[in-house]
Amino acid sequence: MPGQTRSKSKAKPRPAIEARKDVAAFRESRWKTLDRNSVGLSGADVVKALKVVSDDIYHAGIDEAYIEAPVKDQRNVADAWDLTWVTALSVDLRRRQQTLRKPRAKKPSRRAR
Repeated sequence: MPGQTRSKSKAKPRPAIEARKDVAAFRESRWKTLDRNSVGLSGADVVKALKVVSDDIYHAGIDEAYIEAPVKDQRNVADAWDLTWVTALSVDLRRRQQTLRKPRAKKPSRRAR
């Protein structure tokens, strides 16, 4: 109405914006985990992990699932794709890291008779 002023109330954040912030925070956490899981690995180890994960995702059909999924907002698919890929890579790097840390079994020494 003319002459009346609206009270300034704080607008509640929209759920979609809050969800995007949550996804961004989770993605950042995944990147930190990825960083930790690559410590001690060589560049070649990381490249091998990248190749393995890419091949695994392709052969499992995960890439097709993202393409075929009927979605309203492509950003959601992109978020899911990023998180799937970064998580799979982190798992592979962790396995490689643990392999490097495992003490190798020593061969029994042979004594000269």
